Amino acid sequence: MNLSLSILTVAQVNHTTFILTTTKPSGFIFIPGHSCLLHLPRTEQSNARAFTFISTNVEPHLKFLIKKSQDPESITHTLIQSK
Repeated sequence: MNLSLSILTVAQVNHTTFILTTTKPSGFIFIPGHSCLLHLPRTEQSNARAFTFISTNVEPHLKFLIKKSQDPESITHTLIQSK
């Protein structure tokens, strides 16, 4: 299943960890502790990376805990700088 999400906020927890908050498609549910593959538009899906949900199904948005990679070309750097 492919879904489009919009990034709402990126909140810094410490110097290498961030909480990414995105929109949540209507009716979308997941099993807590599971992950999903995120990739950015205009990039290959092979650049997708798995991120674990830290939100719950009752919350209106999806939240992911992201640890910043040391590779400046990584998806984490792009996600963190997106907002």
